[in-house]
Amino acid sequence: MAGVHQATAGGNPTKLLNLSSVSWRRCSHSNLSTGRCLEFAPNLPTLGALLFTTASWNTFVDSVKEPAPTR
Repeated sequence: MAGVHQATAGGNPTKLLNLSSVSWRRCSHSNLSTGRCLEFAPNLPTLGALLFTTASWNTFVDSVKEPAPTR
């Protein structure tokens, strides 16, 4: 796939995708006022899918909103 290149993160190989030319669409059920939004790219059918229960997704979204712990 074009735009894929190899990078390293802590010594482990990581694949990075250049998604700058992707046509993103927002789900009609997204709620921008609550920050619970889902976007998808129908022109990338070979990348697979991630499925989450509502509870798991809400936990993820809430954790992203929290500030990172300081070290």
